[in-house]
Amino acid sequence: MSNKLSSLTVLMVSDQLDFLYEEFRSKGAIISVEPLIYADDGPWKEFVIEDPDGCHFAFGGTDGTPGG
Repeated sequence: MSNKLSSLTVLMVSDQLDFLYEEFRSKGAIISVEPLIYADDGPWKEFVIEDPDGCHFAFGGTDGTPGG
């Protein structure tokens, strides 16, 4: 039996997404999903990084004002 998780969802919400993205990128983090902006309900923006064990962490938050 493996001790490795088959799935775990982690979403971290921040109002400093651009800063976090640049910080991770500048330190050589694996960006598995580049920043995406979803216009509905926010608009919502998120990106995903991968750690050395292959775990993924999503960072998201609102980006601007609705319709703006």
